[in-house]
Amino acid sequence: MANDTCIRPPPTTMREVSGSLTFHKALLAADVESNEVFFDELMPATGNLINPGSSAPALSCLFYVDANNFIRFDFFKLIYEMPETSVSGRDSQTMTVNFHALYDLGEADQMVKITAKSSDGQANYDA
Repeated sequence: MANDTCIRPPPTTMREVSGSLTFHKALLAADVESNEVFFDELMPATGNLINPGSSAPALSCLFYVDANNFIRFDFFKLIYEMPETSVSGRDSQTMTVNFHALYDLGEADQMVKITAKSSDGQANYDA
């Protein structure tokens, strides 16, 4: 075995978290509120980088049952891919947008912050 198996460590790569958002219709400028991206802003083929700074999240996802049972994900730097829309004769129109959360080297100094609370005897979590 010795040095024939691992001569050098693997190269460092960019860390990311990815996901997708699906909406029940295509979001146009009139459909969104403050600082939310809409269809025309997501159209550039190079992607749309969102990095608000000041430790403000670019995207927050809150899954809330009550004040004692929730989990929240805050992403601080995002890049969106081109949105995809679909329409069929039976179903309503949907719009899906893939995203990648990147590490924010600026004020947030993190990729994602996860806050969770559970009332079933598990410890509260904040990372």
